[in-house]
Amino acid sequence: MVLGFLPSLTAEHELGHAIGLDHEDSQTSVMESAGSNHGIQQADIDAVLALYSE
Repeated sequence: MVLGFLPSLTAEHELGHAIGLDHEDSQTSVMESAGSNHGIQQADIDAVLALYSE
């Protein structure tokens, strides 16, 4: 395992792309483009709700 690389966070990030999320500027978002040490955050949940809510 590469130091700082967590497969579960990478999977969460890539699943975000699969459901339509783009990269985020927030350093705490799982969708941060430079990589994140954070799991799914409220901003990520809000982005999904914005995409899929009626």
